Amino acid sequence: MKKFDIIKDFDKISPEYLFAVIGLIFGLFLIYANPPFQSNDEDRHFYLAYHLSQGNLEPQVSQNKTGMFLPANLFNISGSLQGIRYSETVKLSRKRIDEQKQIPLNEDSKMFYEHPNFSLNPLPYIPSAIGINIGKMLDDNPISLLWAGRTANLFIYLIIVFFAIRLIPFQKYALMLFALTPMALFQASSITYDSPMLAVSMFIVALVLHYNFLDKKIGLTQVLIFIGLIVLHRFLKEGYFLIPFFILIIPISKYENKKL
Repeated sequence: MKKFDIIKDFDKISPEYLFAVIGLIFGLFLIYANPPFQSNDEDRHFYLAYHLSQGNLEPQVSQNKTGMFLPANLFNISGSLQGIRYSETVKLSRKRIDEQKQIPLNEDSKMFYEHPNFSLNPLPYIPSAIGINIGKMLDDNPISLLWAGRTANLFIYLIIVFFAIRLIPFQKYALMLFALTPMALFQASSITYDSPMLAVSMFIVALVLHYNFLDKKIGLTQVLIFIGLIVLHRFLKEGYFLIPFFILIIPISKYENKKL
């Protein structure tokens, strides 16, 4: 009897809250289990997030070269942890990470990092930049700042997907499971523009399905909300221009008028 009572109690848990708990537990595990700077292009994303955390939106120039000024220790620690082979016999040891964690950030000693194609779109890096600034108050070390940036990215991902699951009218557990897949959660637990892009993509899908099953007609307010989300999504990452067309599944009869 107790077993069935537990199942009944489990059924009472809303899928968005279940997602938040599971995502937080495994997301935090991935933040620290995944060695520093081992995610795809994470060093480059980290540099851009750090650059933004300093209040910089534009590239910097030195000797007619475009790029940014970074603390030398930040760049050196990132570089020392790159290029680790994915092999059972060659791994990044905990001892090596602990040694690197003893090195302070030392923002007074800077170097110029050349980035010829520098183009900072601040939107996807705002969460990690905020996390980096908070991290500085706790531990002034590049690896700790990386973990702080990863944590902030994870929290934003969990918050956006939480509301996406709440909003979608059906298949809430399907969306929950998709958002908890290893690749999605791995990206969410890294410093990358893919994390907010994935979360906003799921929210757009949930919103369109929500609109499609609304009891009332879709008005100007709902259309403007969708346009705002599409603009946000566009500036998070390029290459996903077909997602706005998902709204075409909503029949014209659902709108207040044909002009909308």
